[in-house]
Amino acid sequence: MTSRLFLFCSYLFLSLFNKAIAHEPASATYLGNEAVMIKDGDSKILFDPFFHKDYGRFQLVPESMHHKIMQGEAPYDGIDALFISHAHGDHFDVADVIQYLSAHPEVVLIAPQQAIDQMLSQGMEPTLLQRIRGQSMKPGDEPKPIELGNIHVEVMRIPHAGWPSWQDVENFIYRVTLNEHVSVMHLGDADDKRMHFQPYQEYFQKHPTSMGFPPFWFFMSEDGLHISDKMLNTAKNIGIHVPRYVPEALKESGKDYFSEPGKSISIHENTKENGTEL
Repeated sequence: MTSRLFLFCSYLFLSLFNKAIAHEPASATYLGNEAVMIKDGDSKILFDPFFHKDYGRFQLVPESMHHKIMQGEAPYDGIDALFISHAHGDHFDVADVIQYLSAHPEVVLIAPQQAIDQMLSQGMEPTLLQRIRGQSMKPGDEPKPIELGNIHVEVMRIPHAGWPSWQDVENFIYRVTLNEHVSVMHLGDADDKRMHFQPYQEYFQKHPTSMGFPPFWFFMSEDGLHISDKMLNTAKNIGIHVPRYVPEALKESGKDYFSEPGKSISIHENTKENGTEL
């Protein structure tokens, strides 16, 4: 009888444990500047994790965290895809990306063709191209779909902040759905003018997004607030690209933002507070 009770209790424990794992919420972990890791079940993706320029203002990925990402150590193991928003020094480092792809043959890279061209010019092995999805499109072009197993990606080009300056920079928005369960949208250094997003208004309304990551300046302008609050159709937005010394206006905006590397948030978690530093 004792043996049967033990077996029953063990079965019950394992069932409850497996159920808890199965329902573990998706999460977003802040790494630095616009670098974010998204995890849903066994699926993991990275946005803009490799860069070394802070321009005296922005938050670098801490060296200890950078080392773990490079080595594929937990919690940065099992990465499925790496996304680069654009080829600027506070978002993209050629040598790091080449080294990472070479060390992790299971990872797929999705990046602007401008970034791929830089990698090729600095000696990247052509064999890596088999795992690279280089993107080249014009602002306003139809969203481009990419299928990576249980990860569905849609790519859009939005001009870089400061438009019309830097209009030649290929800055991409990535809307990524993991396991048909949660979707996130990373905006890179998108310009916060409403006109850039109007060509995608119908698309956004048809495709609700669980969490968006706009650069913090979207919370500082009337157009930016309209885009983030009304056009993107995101359930929640977390500001990124926040300077190390957080602007007082951002603190007082009532908007959530990432500022401290290592902070994580559940994708479905409600954390709305005034000027919340996550």
